Amino acid sequence: MDEVSPDIRQEVRQEILALRRSLESGRGSLAPHRIIVTARPAAVAGEEALDRFHQAAIRDFDRDDQRRLVEALYTHMNISGDRPGRQEADPVSLAEGFMSLVHEGPHAADLRSMAEVPLLLTIMAVLYHEEEKQALTELPRLFGVATDRILRKWNPADQPRMSRPLELTNTIRLNREQVLNDLHRPLGVYFLDRHGESVTRESFLAKISDLIRGLGHPEQNARDAATVLVDQYIEERAGLIVWRGLNDYGFLHSQFRDSLAATDFQRRIESGRLDVDSLIAEILARLSRDHWTQMAIPMLIQLLDASGGPQRETASRLVSAILAQPDVTDRRGQNLLLGGRAFLKAQFAEDKADWRFSTRDGLLSGLTDLGIPARTRARLGSLLAEYGDPRPEVTTVREIRWVDVPKGACWIGSEAEAAYSDERPKAYVEFPAFRIMKYPVTQAQYAEFVHAKRRPAPTLEHWPEYSWRDDRPPQPPRGEENHPVVLVSFADAVAFCEWLSGQLGFEVRLPTEGEWEYAAKGPQPREERERTYPWDGPFDAEKCNTMESGIGGTSPFGIFPQGARPDGPHEMAGNVWEWTASVYKGYPYRREDDDG
Repeated sequence: MDEVSPDIRQEVRQEILALRRSLESGRGSLAPHRIIVTARPAAVAGEEALDRFHQAAIRDFDRDDQRRLVEALYTHMNISGDRPGRQEADPVSLAEGFMSLVHEGPHAADLRSMAEVPLLLTIMAVLYHEEEKQALTELPRLFGVATDRILRKWNPADQPRMSRPLELTNTIRLNREQVLNDLHRPLGVYFLDRHGESVTRESFLAKISDLIRGLGHPEQNARDAATVLVDQYIEERAGLIVWRGLNDYGFLHSQFRDSLAATDFQRRIESGRLDVDSLIAEILARLSRDHWTQMAIPMLIQLLDASGGPQRETASRLVSAILAQPDVTDRRGQNLLLGGRAFLKAQFAEDKADWRFSTRDGLLSGLTDLGIPARTRARLGSLLAEYGDPRPEVTTVREIRWVDVPKGACWIGSEAEAAYSDERPKAYVEFPAFRIMKYPVTQAQYAEFVHAKRRPAPTLEHWPEYSWRDDRPPQPPRGEENHPVVLVSFADAVAFCEWLSGQLGFEVRLPTEGEWEYAAKGPQPREERERTYPWDGPFDAEKCNTMESGIGGTSPFGIFPQGARPDGPHEMAGNVWEWTASVYKGYPYRREDDDG
């Protein structure tokens, strides 16, 4: 459903529902078979939901799935002779080498996310198989090589290589460079600018005709050639651009579209057809469109920077212009993300330390800017971790920040309608003074414990490529160093507290269930109503990381300052489950149950 343009999605929904009604009535020829509709969650949420369809999430395409697919691919390529001169290689060992490069190599952060998409994984595996390992070192080169491979096969059967001219009509012949540079790259920009809109056959033909006419061909010949191109190559063959039916066209995958759009801008700059000021103006005009900022603009900056010379300065000026954009509603957060990602990827990040630090400071300020939505603040915090989070209180155990919880009492438990049965009845309980960490234990802090005691990583599910091996200490996932550590057993949590006590010179233990709840709520008079959240008032998705906030995973610490009571510990609502020292019991809570 998400591959269907929004303007015809309603029509498609009605057709699906009509088919279901037909099958349910027994009139359909497919009865009693089931209908399966695939979509990203956003395409079937809210008003877009398909009535009476059961929704289920597809299991993640994990590392084991990836390895099995690559092994099967290499086995097939050996059998079919697609590996000339290297048929003797073992598909299993070849797949292991590829998976090691993807998940543990110098560019694993980029490649791992791409490997989660079966199409992109297959393309990368084929390039590795063809000994194009260098193409896996950076995204622009990877998509450039993949594009070239696909275009070489995008041709009539009697012209297997694009080095020969492509005869679109009797009068128009295009070589491979023209097909790539003069057709596909501008179409990358065209489809990006029309993201979310239906690209009809008529509008598509008009665009291709304009591009061919720009090569010096007469209008009628250009129109005839465009028709042949769409009819014989796009609608009938597998290429970079595909016909999705229902009068809609698009790229094989959005990342090919983004790569071609970026290279089109680079080519125009390098050929002198676009000056730097015009480039910056064109890019800044697109900043409000998220589909441009996700990949195309960062890739353009990488391409310019890698070109060296004047283009390197162009890349620097473009990043600077993005970061300097005025603070407009939620654009500050998006621009910080875009500039930060681009600056981190580009080579000039290493030789412009002042830019690096100012960008890091901008990311840090964005964490607590409540004008930026929580979902964006979470992404800023993860990007900050890649720069190196400068806050020692969340990255080291020596600088852990503690909160003093005063002697007092509060209502423990709840009798609200939404409360669970084991939270009832509530009880008014007194507590002595104690101290508690301001933030739960982070991945970076737990890594210190793992390194010092040679403990195993929390689980291989969460630190997949970072187990103890060859005396290399395991590291938390990149970009999550300032997130809470997860998947830690109770025994490991207790062992961490014992180790931390030795590091700090005083006893550290898990809080009891009552202490944890009291620290979250703070003292309150007996006559005061129970407090449901650490803050006063109703639930607010902008004050904690829950399903409603849309973050979709753990979040870095410090992004919810308004989600804690004044001078209280943070992250006491949402984000992660936390261990306590208490044995599970139903309420009413009694402190004496925790004695001993």
